Amino acid sequence: MTGEQELTRPPQVLWALRLWVTSGALLVAIGVVTIVGTVIVNEGAEAIGIGALEIAIGGGYCFAARKLAIAHDLRVRSSLAVTSLVVVVLLLMAALLSQSPVFAVPLVVALLGLFGSLLAYRPESEAWFAQQDGK
Repeated sequence: MTGEQELTRPPQVLWALRLWVTSGALLVAIGVVTIVGTVIVNEGAEAIGIGALEIAIGGGYCFAARKLAIAHDLRVRSSLAVTSLVVVVLLLMAALLSQSPVFAVPLVVALLGLFGSLLAYRPESEAWFAQQDGK
């Protein structure tokens, strides 16, 4: 990406990308800590599965945000927004149903990604994506 294209990018798009990548990286870190903690404590296989799922979701966030930064694809933006919404809803349900603080930290991290989705759909961001998509 050239410096000129970077300057024309609205701050909302830049912050949306930053929040998605941050959320993805933190989800990966939480997943690794969950897996390592489970192996050390010998809790059970379900916690390892939860950690692996967090790693997969976080890696997907980072991959899609990087693809969006390069390609300016509206479909990638939509899929990131929907994925972050679904992850927040699932983590909220898991936190409420399990009544344990295990899902509270990933929920807060996933909310960062959801806030990035809100920024990506601001009017300034919409105009930028439409302009880039039309080229």
